Amino acid sequence: MSHKSIRNLIGIASTVLAAGLLVGCTGGGASSKPTVTRTETLPPQASSIPTSSPATSEPGTSPATHATARCTSDELSGSVGERDGAQPGTGSGMNQQHVAIIVTNTGQAPCTLQGWPGVSLVGEGKGTQLGAAAQFDRSTPHPAVTVDPGSKLQAPLDYVNAGVYDPGECKPATADGLRVYPPGSKTSLFIPDQLEACTTGTNKLLTVGAFVAYP
Repeated sequence: MSHKSIRNLIGIASTVLAAGLLVGCTGGGASSKPTVTRTETLPPQASSIPTSSPATSEPGTSPATHATARCTSDELSGSVGERDGAQPGTGSGMNQQHVAIIVTNTGQAPCTLQGWPGVSLVGEGKGTQLGAAAQFDRSTPHPAVTVDPGSKLQAPLDYVNAGVYDPGECKPATADGLRVYPPGSKTSLFIPDQLEACTTGTNKLLTVGAFVAYP
């Protein structure tokens, strides 16, 4: 065999070997592929939930403030008297009176009232309500008003004399006084005052305004 033939055989063998290696690298199923694991660190994402929030107040409250307490009947005394002279209608006429329910703070701290007192005439020596309770004059201002210990507030009171009505309809009787509920209170004050009342409830004798300052 010539040297040229030997070189050709060696070349053919090398080609066959290379082809076999190539088939070994590309052939086979998925299981023959090497498993590659890659660890990837992602940047942290911003959270949609804040880690802290500003302080908030419950509805109807004010943080870092202290509201003056509402006046209760236990810390008030009452009387009927003339209104502040600056208010129109002060005084009395033949058939009606324009006066005021005056309350004094007998407690040890300031307290606040806002709105209209519940007012009715009572009698029979046992606090029985005589006739209809007072109507509210809702045209009057009704801000919250604070009264210091020893100071006063007033609620304008209009009273129509029971004598202007037919006695058979009114059925008049002399009251022992007025029962007054401060705004928001479930207990009352008693103010002695012998006014004539209609006991049937048909005729409304009393109209009361909201509490305002008293001079």
